[in-house]
Amino acid sequence: MSSGIHHYIHLTNNILHLLAASTWIGAMVAYIILLPSENVQQPSNVKTLVSSLTGFAKVGTYVVIILVITGILNFYYISFGAEDKPISLEGVFSSYNISLLVKISFFCMMLLFAATNRFLLTPKLDLMLSQGNYSQGLKLIKTSMLIECTIGLLLIATVAYLGINSPAN
Repeated sequence: MSSGIHHYIHLTNNILHLLAASTWIGAMVAYIILLPSENVQQPSNVKTLVSSLTGFAKVGTYVVIILVITGILNFYYISFGAEDKPISLEGVFSSYNISLLVKISFFCMMLLFAATNRFLLTPKLDLMLSQGNYSQGLKLIKTSMLIECTIGLLLIATVAYLGINSPAN
C-alpha cells in the first residue's frame, strides 16, 4: 500500500471505483427485479421504463468513465506503487495479473451488454411500444440484463480472488 499523500489518493481512488461499480451493479439488480413485475406490463409503465433506461444510460456513461480512470490508477498503485519504483515487466504473467486480465475481460463483456441495451434494445423497446407489441422487447432487455449481471457477479468473484492474493512485485 502507498504511503503519505499517495495513500490518500489511492484510498480515494478505491472509494470512487467501488461507488461506480456498485452504482452499475445496483441499477442492474433493480431493473431485473422491476422487469418481471405485472405493473411493468402496462404501456404507460413501459414508457416510464424506457425513459428510466435512457436516463440511466447517461449516468452509466459517467460510471464507465470513472471505472476506467480509477481502474487504471488502481493498477498503477497496486502494480508499481508510487514510491519511485522502476516499472518492470517482471511478473507480467503472474496469476495475479492473469486474474486482473480476466477481470478486465468481464468488464469489457459487461460494457458490451450495456452498450447493446443502450443503443439497440432500449430504442427497439421504444419502437415496439409505439407499435403496441412490446412484450418481446421487455424479454430481450431482461435477458440481456440477467446475462450482464451474471458477468458482474463473476467479476466480483474475480475481485475477491484478487483481494486475497498479492501482485508480483
